[in-house]
Amino acid sequence: MENAATNKITSLKSFLDFVFNLHSYDWQHFSYQSSFLYIVI
Repeated sequence: MENAATNKITSLKSFLDFVFNLHSYDWQHFSYQSSFLYIVI
């Protein structure tokens, strides 16, 4: 159970890092991405 939770957190962090890196050059879409993340989670 603990490993599963750790893996989920790690995966989520990797996903967030990917999203922010992908859009780091275009902060206009930051609010859109945040809304999308809230919907997904």
